[in-house]
Amino acid sequence: MRDLWRKIVSELMTPDDYQRDWYGHATNQAGHAWVIGFPAGLALAGLGPIWAAYLSGAVYLAVWEFAIQRRGRRADQIEDAGHVALAALCGAGCEASGWAVAGWLMSVILIAAGVVRRIKSSSGS
Repeated sequence: MRDLWRKIVSELMTPDDYQRDWYGHATNQAGHAWVIGFPAGLALAGLGPIWAAYLSGAVYLAVWEFAIQRRGRRADQIEDAGHVALAALCGAGCEASGWAVAGWLMSVILIAAGVVRRIKSSSGS
């Protein structure tokens, strides 16, 4: 059990932007969005969708990416925070369905763009 915990912590502390792995990118960003961002948005819904998204993304970026993990490419850190913020927009906007749909759609488009870029990159196109 101790080895499993060490492996999990090691994986979490190792930044990876999945430059040549479209599936890894898609699952990684979906995890940022729906495991971290959506619940954060639900918790902060009382502030309104915009503030919930802003605070979720900013706190994630400052606490996890800059203070805890501390490594990785700046563009990847910002992209991760963006996925957290977009899903927080969805979570906080559950009562205002327009915000939830807009946030979900932006999240899907952003993940799809990353997948396409990685497929093109890995095929040499």
